[in-house]
Amino acid sequence: MLEYNINQGMPKSQQPNTKIRVTYSSIFLGMILCCALLTGIAPQPIVSVLAVAASAGLFLTGQIYLAFPVMIFYYSSFGTLAGMSVYRYYSFFLLLDVVIKNRIVVQKWQVAPLLMFMLYVVCVVFPDNLRRGIFVLVDILCVIVIINGFLNDAEGLKRFFTIYVVTAFAAYFTGLVIQSTVTGIMQVGNEYME
Repeated sequence: MLEYNINQGMPKSQQPNTKIRVTYSSIFLGMILCCALLTGIAPQPIVSVLAVAASAGLFLTGQIYLAFPVMIFYYSSFGTLAGMSVYRYYSFFLLLDVVIKNRIVVQKWQVAPLLMFMLYVVCVVFPDNLRRGIFVLVDILCVIVIINGFLNDAEGLKRFFTIYVVTAFAAYFTGLVIQSTVTGIMQVGNEYME
């Protein structure tokens, strides 16, 4: 954690207690938000590399869950890196964090719906597209992990939804700047992918 006292140079008697505390997780989250704001302005490969690097940094700080709202809002805007979307790299880091720190928590009431959903994916989605089926299962695991492992206290929930609201406004303004329309298509270079 880095600290900076903005009252430096003032006499001690006149200094209010105003220290700015900047954590490494805040720096990496800020990098991801900057990447989000640069979509459509900066070249997509650069934004993708920076977003994956910042996700890796968040993984190292143990606060990887904080970037989930940004990744959801900018899923298609971040594009791909080495043939895989930036969100997939993020979900890999998230699940790796959960496995390393042994935060795998599934509540009893979630078991039956989860098994039914997994059965649906195995019987319906896998025969059609194995890769998509695996990604759907990973997405559901990410949501369950975030809800049960990270958002179980008031402070974590408050911080998560603050980032969600900031990201929603950023996505709105980014959409205005790049004149985005909602489609299921992602632009990679000069090609469009679903």
